[in-house]
Amino acid sequence: MLFVKSRALLHLMVFLSPFTASTIVISEGSRFGMQPAFWFGLLFAFVALAKKNFRSLRFTVAQIRFTWLIAIFLLYSGVSLTFPFIQDLIGISPTLINPGMIEEQPSQSGFQIFSLTQFAYLTFYLLVSFCVMIEVRDYEDARSLIRTLIISAIVTVLWGLGVQYSSFFLGFQYPDWIFNNHPGYSQGFEEHLRIIPRLSSVAPEPSMFGYFLLIVISLLLTLNLTRDYIYGRLFQKSVLLLLVFAAVIGTSSTAYVGLLLVGAFLPISSLCAKKFSWGQLVAAALIQLKYVVYFTVFLLGLVALVGKVLPHADLEDLVGIMNVVTLGKMDVGSGVDRFAAFLKGLEILVETSFIGTGWGSNSTFDLFSTLLANIGIVGFVLFLGMIGFPLYYCWSWHRRARDAYGSALALGLVHSIIIGLALMFLSVPGFIFMFFWIMFGLLLAWPKLRATQITRKTTAGSYPRSSVGNALYGIIRIAVGNSDHVAAPVELRAEVRNL
Repeated sequence: MLFVKSRALLHLMVFLSPFTASTIVISEGSRFGMQPAFWFGLLFAFVALAKKNFRSLRFTVAQIRFTWLIAIFLLYSGVSLTFPFIQDLIGISPTLINPGMIEEQPSQSGFQIFSLTQFAYLTFYLLVSFCVMIEVRDYEDARSLIRTLIISAIVTVLWGLGVQYSSFFLGFQYPDWIFNNHPGYSQGFEEHLRIIPRLSSVAPEPSMFGYFLLIVISLLLTLNLTRDYIYGRLFQKSVLLLLVFAAVIGTSSTAYVGLLLVGAFLPISSLCAKKFSWGQLVAAALIQLKYVVYFTVFLLGLVALVGKVLPHADLEDLVGIMNVVTLGKMDVGSGVDRFAAFLKGLEILVETSFIGTGWGSNSTFDLFSTLLANIGIVGFVLFLGMIGFPLYYCWSWHRRARDAYGSALALGLVHSIIIGLALMFLSVPGFIFMFFWIMFGLLLAWPKLRATQITRKTTAGSYPRSSVGNALYGIIRIAVGNSDHVAAPVELRAEVRNL
């Protein structure tokens, strides 16, 4: 049965992870709704833990360190729930900030019940990452999950372009009851800027959808730069172009900042990670210049297309749209609100003597000020350590392993997490995206994957060579859950130390 197979549940959770505006459970008259990825995540965690014999589980030294860092951060976050009571005793009562609840409770202070809910979410996310770590056993398992995530990205983009965009231009009713029925989030599928709709697809708003696209774009671009084609060269490059196109027309400033970071950071990191040289740096600069040329041609083509399809549109409309979502963002609308919330978060940090008001008690528009306002300097450092140590491990392994099998995917995961964190610190306030924690779980699994690869001598093999064949092959692998091992182009050296 499907519900007792942890591998199938894991793939369903990965596929549904970007569907953040959808819900399975709806409570009438309530803002609560359970996303599909949460539902399958709960089943996956239960089945994965229930079927494991913990006496037979083997963790590497690095994974034990990862787990301790997670446990320490989770413990400190739990202890921080008592901060409001302590602060009440000593006469500190800062006004909390939660933009989503301003109209309902404009002047909150002290302990809030929803802090317990937020802590439960944090525990669940970290539990999912831990279960991904123990479920993924080899490189092919990791590659199979990445294929599922790529397919999910394709489906969400095609839905957004083919249904949401069509409903705007053709005038039919958008079927929001399918993927946009979550009662707890504002539904942004009807948002538009002058002459074009804002692309949110299966997410509550364009910035959330853009955030998901940038996570996948970072991974795909890294794989392309390192020439690791898990589907096929032409198919993989086509998917990357499709996702970039969706990120550009989505009118999300978060996506635009992410694209800028990806174009500036990834070519240099991908080419210079193994061995820094001026030649590699020049090659990375040429790649960046190529991206600038491609992007300029793309924008000119997009302007020409809009002028052809929408005769009533003029250049002033397009310039106005770009100004609203870029430079003009800080002068009006959400940009002003975001900056004000950021300053309020720092103000709360100072008022509480840099210890915060407890996990989940505040929510600004960015993770940086949210964490500082909630768990203070100590909690913020613990969070960076929990995320940063696995990142450093995979980065160091990539540099040492050179062209070993799995090295490119390790670098892609590192890039995705870094870009994801950067965007969280800029404009994403909380841990509400399951796909981020799935990627983090793959990072946690990497020491075991490396150890498994070292002790197993791989044999030659290959994927279907055509792009269509690779796509069908990936879908079949998702459906049947096959975990046959693929070949390693270069056998890893027996680097057993520091596992």
